[in-house]
Amino acid sequence: MASATTEFVGDSGRKYIIQRTLLDNGSPDSCVYLATTGDEKVILKSVIKDSFSDMQDVYAKLRDHAMFVYQHLDDHLLNLAQKGLPLGGAKKILKDVLRGLIAMHEQNIVRTDVKPDNVLVNFDKTDSSISVGKVRLADLEDSAYVPEGSYILGFRAGNYMWRSPEAHMKGPVQKPHDMFSFGLVCIYAVFNIVLMSVGDHEQGEDAVIRAILEHQVSYFGDNDGVQGLYNQLDVGNPWGEIWADICRGFAHETPRMVRKPLSLMKDIDVEFKDLLGKLTHLDPTKRISAKEALAHTWFADV
Repeated sequence: MASATTEFVGDSGRKYIIQRTLLDNGSPDSCVYLATTGDEKVILKSVIKDSFSDMQDVYAKLRDHAMFVYQHLDDHLLNLAQKGLPLGGAKKILKDVLRGLIAMHEQNIVRTDVKPDNVLVNFDKTDSSISVGKVRLADLEDSAYVPEGSYILGFRAGNYMWRSPEAHMKGPVQKPHDMFSFGLVCIYAVFNIVLMSVGDHEQGEDAVIRAILEHQVSYFGDNDGVQGLYNQLDVGNPWGEIWADICRGFAHETPRMVRKPLSLMKDIDVEFKDLLGKLTHLDPTKRISAKEALAHTWFADV
């Protein structure tokens, strides 16, 4: 248990009074707190030395105690989608997430970890409806500055259930990685389904990743996407052969590997299906941008 720290004071003299610990990592310097400053609720999260290499310049300037201060919102999308979120509310949340991604991508910042519990939402709930208010992206310290023409390589960015196929295989990660993750978040927000959840029978990280890649090919794969992603992998990447083996399995429709293309599902709105197909194209170079997604007709009534 972390020691009972009750107050932090910023360089400006502003006081943050701890109300409760939201995440206890064993040390006051590594916990996440709900706090108040005046009549405002905030979240305090430490910049931990050696945790984020791209944060070390911040840590060096604020060596005694560097903390992020986030605005507090009511809940996150992971919980909210389980409370009977109406379609209009889901669309508003997703549209606001896109606005946040556009702002980041225009500065060549890749969010890397787009997932429902990183989407914070203010809302009002009655017996019959949920009204969505302010929406914010959280945990922005996981983001990375990736200039045009550069990539993150050799790193599995993001949570495994919301991760792009190229990131699973430690291939080149850029803004399209965020868009694939956003597509999975769209499915969750509308249908309350974690599409890339895998069973307990999968043992070890590589087995889990292979199972998820099989899911991704099953739902989103076509010849263009499969080959396009393969072409993105460096020669010598061991996942290239695994990817090829997975695709061969689907070509022969083994009992384990029968395709369930999203494009053929009949219970999905045509416009939503079109948007999802463009977000989850297996070839990252063929995915639409955040700005293009925001202009999609599915969002026209929000």
